[in-house]
Amino acid sequence: MSSRFNKNVLTLATGVSIGQTIPLLISPILTRIYTPEDFGILALFLSISTLISVISSGRYEQAIMLPDTDEEAMHLTVFSWIFAAISSLIMLLAILLFHPLIMNTINNQALSTYIYFTPLLTFLLASFNILNILATRLHAFSLLSKVSVIKSMVNGSVQLISGALKGDAFGLILGQILGSLTQIVVLFTNLKGRIPRLSFPPLNSIKTLLKRYKRFPQFSVAAVLSNTLTQNVLNISISSIFSVALLGYYSFANRILILPMSFLGNSIGQVFFQEATSEKNESGSAQKTLKSTFWKLTMLSIVGFGLLYFIIEDLFSIVFGKNWEQAGLYARYLIPMMAAKFVVSPLSAINNIFNKQYISLTWQVGFLTLTIIALGIVDYFGLAFSTFINIYALVMALYYLLMLPFIFTFARGSKIPKST
Repeated sequence: MSSRFNKNVLTLATGVSIGQTIPLLISPILTRIYTPEDFGILALFLSISTLISVISSGRYEQAIMLPDTDEEAMHLTVFSWIFAAISSLIMLLAILLFHPLIMNTINNQALSTYIYFTPLLTFLLASFNILNILATRLHAFSLLSKVSVIKSMVNGSVQLISGALKGDAFGLILGQILGSLTQIVVLFTNLKGRIPRLSFPPLNSIKTLLKRYKRFPQFSVAAVLSNTLTQNVLNISISSIFSVALLGYYSFANRILILPMSFLGNSIGQVFFQEATSEKNESGSAQKTLKSTFWKLTMLSIVGFGLLYFIIEDLFSIVFGKNWEQAGLYARYLIPMMAAKFVVSPLSAINNIFNKQYISLTWQVGFLTLTIIALGIVDYFGLAFSTFINIYALVMALYYLLMLPFIFTFARGSKIPKST
C-alpha cells in the first residue's frame, strides 16, 4: 500500500508541480506588466467565485468517493452538477438584480464590470471539483496530472498575451476563466470512456442519496463555507479597511506560498483520501495510512518552509522586482500558518471518511470567528497591516495544530457511525 501510495502521489505531484511551475516562472513577467491593484482585483474576483463554488453542489461531490457501486457514484456526480448549475444561475440573477447593493457591500467599484463573469467561473470551479473527485475514485491520477499542466499553460499564455496588449486586471481574470474551461473539457473528455453513461438519477435514487449522504449538506456545506469565508472575508476586508494595493501584495504573497500546498500537499491529500477510505472499508481503521502520511507531511513542511522563512524576502525582491519587496515581508509572516496548514489540511479528510463532518464544521466556524474578531480589533485600534498579518498568522498556525488530536482519534475507527 505504501508503494502504491507513493507512486500515486508522485504521479499526481509531478503534473501539478509542472503546472504550478509555469505560473511561477511567468510571475516575474506578470509583476512587471500588472500592478498590485490588478492582482487585488483578481483576488476579489476569485474570492467571490470560490466562495459560491465550494457550496454550489451541496458538497455532495465529496460523497462520490464513498459508494460501493459506480452507478451510485455516477448518480451523485449528476446530482452535484445539477446543483452547481442551479446555484450559478441564481448567482447571476442576484448580480443582475442587486448589482448596486453588492458593489456597495464590497466597497470596490473597480470590480463593477468584472463581477458579471463571477457566475461563469463559479460553475467552472464547481465542475472541476466534481470531476476531480470522480477521477480520484477511478484512480485517474495521471489524467489529473496532465490537466493541471494544461490549465496552467492556457492560464499563463492568456495572461501574458492580454497583459502585453492591454495590461489591466481583465487579462488576469480572462486567464483564470479560459484555463478552468480548458481543464474541464480535457478532464471530462478523457473520463467519458471510463464511466457509465451520465443520466438523471431516478426519483427513488435521489431520495436515497439525499438521505444517505445528508451529513454533507448538513455539516460540510457550513464547514467549507466557514473555511472559504475566512479567507474571502479577509480579502474583502483588507481591500475595504486598508487598500486594494495592500490586498494585491498580500494575495500575491499568499499565492506564491500556496504553491507547495497546490503541487505537493494537495496531491498527498488526494491520494491519502483514496487510500484511507480503502483502509477504513477493509479494516474499520485508517491509522496506518494516517501515520505514514503525517510524518511525510511533517518532514516536508519543516524542511521546505523552514528554508523559505530565511530567504523569502530576498527572493521576492530579486525575482519579482523591487516593487514587490513588501509582498516578501508579508510572505515571511505567513509561513508559520502555511507550514501548519500543509500538514493538517490533507489529513482533515479523515473527518469525511469517518462521518465526523460536525467536527469540521465546529473547527471552521472557529476559524471564521477568530478572523472576524481579529479584523474588528484592527479596525477599532487602527493597527498597521503588517502587525495584523504577523499576529494573525501565528494564532492561526496554533489553531490548525489543534485539529491533529481529533484526526488521530477518529482514524482509530473505534466508533464508526452507521450511514443513515
